[in-house]
Amino acid sequence: MSEMKFLHNAASGRPILPRRFPEPIESDYIEFSLRVLRPGIRAWHTAVLGAAVLLLSCASLAYLAGYRETVLVLSVPQMGPMRLWLIGVALACRAVMCGLAWRADGLRAYSRMVMPLTVTGHVCINAIFVREIFGSHPEFLSAVAVCAIGANFLSGLQFRQVLLVNSAVLAVVVAIGLRHTLPLIAVISVVGQIAFAMFMAGVVAIALERSVRALYLENRRVGEMASRDGLTGLKNRRAFDEHLRRVWQLAQRDGRSLGVMLIDVDFFKAFNDGLGHQAGDAALQSIANVVAATARRPLDLSARYGGEELAIILYDVTREHVALMAEGVQRRVEALGIRHPSSAVSPVVTVSTGVAFVRPTADRSPQGAILLADRGLYAAKHAGRNRSTLLDPEDGITTGVFASGEAAFARAATP
Repeated sequence: MSEMKFLHNAASGRPILPRRFPEPIESDYIEFSLRVLRPGIRAWHTAVLGAAVLLLSCASLAYLAGYRETVLVLSVPQMGPMRLWLIGVALACRAVMCGLAWRADGLRAYSRMVMPLTVTGHVCINAIFVREIFGSHPEFLSAVAVCAIGANFLSGLQFRQVLLVNSAVLAVVVAIGLRHTLPLIAVISVVGQIAFAMFMAGVVAIALERSVRALYLENRRVGEMASRDGLTGLKNRRAFDEHLRRVWQLAQRDGRSLGVMLIDVDFFKAFNDGLGHQAGDAALQSIANVVAATARRPLDLSARYGGEELAIILYDVTREHVALMAEGVQRRVEALGIRHPSSAVSPVVTVSTGVAFVRPTADRSPQGAILLADRGLYAAKHAGRNRSTLLDPEDGITTGVFASGEAAFARAATP
């Protein structure tokens, strides 16, 4: 299902909160959810890490001071090599997650590492807790429950990931329980209590994830509405500028070319004056449909640049392809057959198009591409309108903003 359909369904109130969105929406959602939950994630990892270090320190000092029967059994002098190794790994995992959670630019790294670190840390620390539960300290059952709650709500994991973490912990509980010489009913009781705590935490985690997904979809829907022109349905000027900056950087990195078109309706003021603004709005909407059909690929974009001026960005194209696309727009607009009694070039509505074919480099800028397309549009109008003019900075326009003289218009591609 497309992103637009997701947004439409969210707006209509349908039950469309899936466990996973299609890529790349899911990746964007995960980053969004981590931003929403970041305060809780930071507080959780910091509190757990601080509490663990404090308890280990206090228990070790109490043990060294002679209080051998203290309930704080997790003192370093009491631990054998295996326990020291397990708690060291658990603390290391927690420290890494805590550090990434507090880094301003750590969200992406955190989203990649949280799953393996959580599984490893929870298995190690719960292995210690469970041995105490089946030994002389059943009160450590509450510590296992707290770990389950933290994994469900406060680690930034998605529900499916939480299931894997809890399943791994439960497998450790069962394995350790079966190794003890306790009655089977006692083992089943402990496993059942831990499983019940995980189940209840999971129920709430599902509701939490659905709420965050709903918030994400609503934000995307509002953002989509804010980035579109109300009349034509195309992207607005701000969205156009932002997208051009993004694809410019991408094209510069990958060595790709861009095509930028500025499309102006010929004698549109005369059309409005003669037939009225409602007719002008209807004409713009029809032309916008033609423009939108030209930019269909994921990195292409069509927009209302301002007034009767529309724009298109085409990613990874050749000069010949851009010229053909511009000619296609012109032909399809003319084929709409919208009557234009005031036009000096045709009895129907036509457009003039300025086209920039650009290979982004470090000494050029997106603003320069717009300037180039704008000069192409001026050349198309100067040559009689109802045509397209393609300019290429390689044809004598080599500065950062593609500044040029009249010779720049010598290379004109007209249909």
